[in-house]
Amino acid sequence: METNGFEIKLNDKLLCRAGFTSARYHLTCMLHVIKHPNRPSGQTEIIVGGTEGNTLKLINWVEKPLHEGDKITVRIISGDFDTPQSYFDTKRDLNDSTWLNSRLNDFLGSGG
Repeated sequence: METNGFEIKLNDKLLCRAGFTSARYHLTCMLHVIKHPNRPSGQTEIIVGGTEGNTLKLINWVEKPLHEGDKITVRIISGDFDTPQSYFDTKRDLNDSTWLNSRLNDFLGSGG
């Protein structure tokens, strides 16, 4: 079975080699620009992560701020993937109001 992943570079420096070896998965490389009244300067970031289909765990390799002039390179690869930085168990953690409140406060800012 062929598995595909991403090799992500930021300004020609390797950020990660993200991918799964399981039969079912969803892998993403997202660029966000977030503008919110509680964050007038805005926020730009790259997030590389996904969902492992068999466990429904959300997995992150990279969550990093970006700045004007940054260059992002994405190459499709197979195998030799890095170990993810974090795991989020959707079945367990979505019931944790402390975690949900923390994420909402991160987005809304302390005034939200």
